[in-house]
Amino acid sequence: LGKIGDLSAVQPLVRSLATAPDALVRVVAESLAAIQDAVNQGVGPLTSLSRVVREHASPTLRAKVARALSSSHGAEAVPLGRLLIWLAEAESVEDFIPLLGASDEMTRLGIEGLANLSALGDQRVLAALEAGSSELRAQLLPALGGVASASSAIVECLRDAQASVRTLACHALARGNAIAAVP
Repeated sequence: LGKIGDLSAVQPLVRSLATAPDALVRVVAESLAAIQDAVNQGVGPLTSLSRVVREHASPTLRAKVARALSSSHGAEAVPLGRLLIWLAEAESVEDFIPLLGASDEMTRLGIEGLANLSALGDQRVLAALEAGSSELRAQLLPALGGVASASSAIVECLRDAQASVRTLACHALARGNAIAAVP
């Protein structure tokens, strides 16, 4: 049902998560990700999967998915990250911070989740930017353009060893109208 984009499978899959052990949470997340992929390819109806997931999720599901994600690695972590984005709410910022600096795909999911929550200016995100590797900075900086509270952390990136990161920092400062900060 997942591979053909059958949205009728979403409700029972999400409801099964309420009592599922972490291993089954991973399998259900993979099924939901397959449904989303099929919907994105035009195989299924154009209904928002994230809306359907949120409608049928239990109040404790986000914490359960975050816990399963913390013990997952590689390809099995990506569907859990997508599910976490669909379940995101204001308190979810702390769930996305650990994704920053993980694999490229997980960092992208973390940034997407934080952007959806309008939380890119959160102090924990900015601390990750300041302390992060050049690779993390290169992924995070394009999303921070226009985030006023990020200016001082972006200025720190002007000292990065990688010229491409310094360039991205200049662009982010310019998009945020903080051009006075650029030397």
